[in-house]
Formats: sequence, C-alpha cells, structure tokens
Amino acid sequence: GETEEVRVYRGELAFDKITELTRSAKKVEIVASFIPDEILDVLRNSKCELIACALNVDEVKGLASKAYVPRFAITDSKLGIIILDECIVAVFFKNKVPLAIVGSGKGFVSFYKMLVGSILSSNVVESVE
Repeated sequence: GETEEVRVYRGELAFDKITELTRSAKKVEIVASFIPDEILDVLRNSKCELIACALNVDEVKGLASKAYVPRFAITDSKLGIIILDECIVAVFFKNKVPLAIVGSGKGFVSFYKMLVGSILSSNVVESVE
C-alpha cells in the first residue's frame, strides 16, 4: 500500500505550526473540547469560512458560519481536530506538553473528514444560533 506522511510537533512548535496553517486557510472546520487561545486569536483575525464545535464556541460565534456545542463536557484538556481547506488535518492535544499531528495524505484526511462530518451531524452536538 501507499505510505502517508504525518508530522508530529511538540511543545511551542505544535501551536506555531497550527496557527501558521490556519492563518492562510480559506476554510477551517474545528471540532474540539475547547478551542485553545492560540487558535482563537488566529480565527478572530482571519477571513476564513469557519465551522466550529467546542464548549467555548461562543468565543467565535460571530465568525462561524455554523457553530455547535457538545451536549456534554468531554474533558478539561484542550483536544480536537482541525480540517484546513479540506486538504490538511491537524489533531491537537494541549495539556502539559502540547502536541499536534499534521497530515495531508488522502486517507488521513478522508478519515478525519468522515469523523468530523459524523460528529457534526450527530445528536452529541447542538447547533448554536
């Protein structure tokens, strides 16, 4: 089979990479427990089309074309999936040591797009007006 490259970033680099990719994206879909401040800052200054789901989605409600909130608290940690321009996926974990896994391989992206789509169309999230 075909191999797909994913890169793992740790510490400061993790969010440096995500913010760099998010800054230039035209479309951003994010499903997270909480959207970290570093990403909120970029989204507030971005002109991208935004679809967001997180417990703190109110922070970007005016910017998002679609906003959702999970029906229950998942965790205190900040973790989530971001799909950028439907071709790059970043999976992030922000606890003691931030971690980001970034990939653009077809299989990797297709899997996470399916996952995000399933979550957003399920009853575990609620649309926010």
